[in-house]
Amino acid sequence: MPSFLIKIRIRRAHQSATGNSNHATRVNHSAALVQRNGPLAASPTLKSLRIIFMRHSERANQALGPDWFNKAFRTNTYKPYDINLPDYLPKRRSDQAYEYDAPLTVRGLKIARLTGRAMMNSGLVADVCLSSTALRCVQTCERILTGMDRRDRIPIRIEPGLFECPHLNHKITDSFMTKKEFMENRYNIKHEYKALIPRVHVPETLDDYFDRSVAVMRGIINRYGHHGGTVLIVTHAPGLLALTDAIKGLRPNVDTFYRTVSTYSPLATCIAEYDGSKWKYTERPFNFIPTDQ
Repeated sequence: MPSFLIKIRIRRAHQSATGNSNHATRVNHSAALVQRNGPLAASPTLKSLRIIFMRHSERANQALGPDWFNKAFRTNTYKPYDINLPDYLPKRRSDQAYEYDAPLTVRGLKIARLTGRAMMNSGLVADVCLSSTALRCVQTCERILTGMDRRDRIPIRIEPGLFECPHLNHKITDSFMTKKEFMENRYNIKHEYKALIPRVHVPETLDDYFDRSVAVMRGIINRYGHHGGTVLIVTHAPGLLALTDAIKGLRPNVDTFYRTVSTYSPLATCIAEYDGSKWKYTERPFNFIPTDQ
């Protein structure tokens, strides 16, 4: 498996995924991988493994504000009031769940697909795809795999352990769609997948979340490291930091955690590569293409 140290052509926003995207330019970017050994790194039986961590694409409440739900469902039936809202939404047991589990926007769906295409053109194609339980993450996976021409070949494995910290809000975790609902909406879901962490429990503190991140990453590495290849993980902005720090053997700073992850744009990406003896990592999140197209 070639290292991501090779130069790839990507579009990225000012200061990659952590700055203002209004000054996007096309550049030759070498995503330098920094070597570090952590507690999850030492396993002589692991083969070469690449893990791509990605934040989900643009979601409705992010783009249109927290009142998007009341506007879109003001007649108790979904009616898109903005051109950035999709014409229809996946059918689920309750429309009220969209208030807590928002879908991607039209732009979010488009940019996710274009990102998948850019990844494929750069030689980054997923062998395994894991998603948080949130609809926005599953939709991102579906669009990324579509852009890679892998939608029908690579089923999405829904892993609750990849969801962000819900703190005290049980309404969020109670709103998630089931595997059956996703499949009824024609998402390519691996129904027989056995989750490493079947359910996120509420309440959950940040320290609990950091422990969960270590547990789920240990499970993912143990489960897929012996096969090698490329694993795509679609998670949330907090996951980019918590999950990658878990591999590095670091613990995020509770006081600065949300301030740091608030700078990560939709589809911000981190990459970790294991060559059979050590891990290497991209130094900071980046985007394959601008997210404001």
